[in-house]
Amino acid sequence: MPRPAKGPRLLLRTRRGRAPVFVILDTGGVEVSTGCGPGERAGAEEALARYLTRKHTSAIGTHNPGALPIADVLSLYADHKDPGASATPRERDLYDRSLIYVEHLLQFFGARPLSDIRAAICRDYVRWRSHEGPAAPEWPQRRARAVSDQTARRELVVLSAAINHYHAEYTLDMVPVVTLPPVAPTNRRGLNHTEAAAMLAGALGFYRDEAGILRRRPKSTRTQRKRTARLILLALYSGSRHGAIRESSWLPRMDGPWIDVERGILHRRGVAEKETDKRRPPARIPPRLLAHLKRWRAADLAAGRQWVISVGSEKIAGKVRKGWAGARADALTLCDTLPPNVTPHWFRHTAGTWLAQGGTTVREGADYLGMSEEVFERVYYHQSPDYQERIGDAFAAARSRARTIREQKAPRPKNAQETPRKA
Repeated sequence: MPRPAKGPRLLLRTRRGRAPVFVILDTGGVEVSTGCGPGERAGAEEALARYLTRKHTSAIGTHNPGALPIADVLSLYADHKDPGASATPRERDLYDRSLIYVEHLLQFFGARPLSDIRAAICRDYVRWRSHEGPAAPEWPQRRARAVSDQTARRELVVLSAAINHYHAEYTLDMVPVVTLPPVAPTNRRGLNHTEAAAMLAGALGFYRDEAGILRRRPKSTRTQRKRTARLILLALYSGSRHGAIRESSWLPRMDGPWIDVERGILHRRGVAEKETDKRRPPARIPPRLLAHLKRWRAADLAAGRQWVISVGSEKIAGKVRKGWAGARADALTLCDTLPPNVTPHWFRHTAGTWLAQGGTTVREGADYLGMSEEVFERVYYHQSPDYQERIGDAFAAARSRARTIREQKAPRPKNAQETPRKA
């Protein structure tokens, strides 16, 4: 029985009197030079990718995983997820991010058939992306920057979603299972009031010097950190995710979140935006936060600024990094218990923790944060004063019942006068 064809692959060809060069070997003895030497593996892989693109005939529609390249599965999924020309900026950003994941998956899996998907190759992908251990000869050249196994996990989730989408469209004879690395335990927790206050104070420029004296940063630094202070207060009192806060506008809009200070409603999703797994329901603004928002809105609109978190008059393009790092460093001088790795997402957990501690119901807390009741109950409800509130009464009742039973079963004293029997 003939061996199955290996398909196009790279080989470093060495010949006497000539410099080594990567070549593409294909079925039937076909050999194509890439023109790339030993130190140009990345260029050779790009040449292989171009060769595969020219040669490739789409197998989309087949039910046989052995005849279906993984590249076709990912391509179909990418086309399906494309939000189109009418996409909002946030939808386009999410799609572009998913394409980066697809690019990494394509580089590793290449023209492999879908039937190759098994636990071992999924583990190899995680090791390839995280630079764990020596590289296998058949792996593509590793990228310069290693990523965590959790990033590789998110990329494999995209592969799993692509396989499920293909199966829904064309019904595979056998659906491969993508094996994911376990979710890493997190030390993220809700901050207490002292820690949250320290972060806000750091954003306002307060810090303690080496002598322990309370000081304040120059006005230029405080101005630059205003965005961080707003982010902290919005995340703390609304529980909103970082992205929804950065996209928020003072003016009504259809394609993104905006804040209605007149009615006291935070619209975390524009009506024209599609709902995703990360729900963004409207939320009522607490009075303490609303007072700040009214003041900020009046000042921003007077200065011609539409965006809640802005640089000049423009919406901030990415995450609040520099201001956050400075505020956190100063906050650490004010509070010894503040975690040194606190990020904006910690304040979403803080909001959930404080809601539970304040006695909110599971339904209200979950709806406010935009999560399922099951998640809120599992993650936050143990902080509630109502959590297992009747346990103490149950133990007391059990102890009282046991005492009553013992008294009923206790033997009578020997000198007790017996009641004479009737004749």
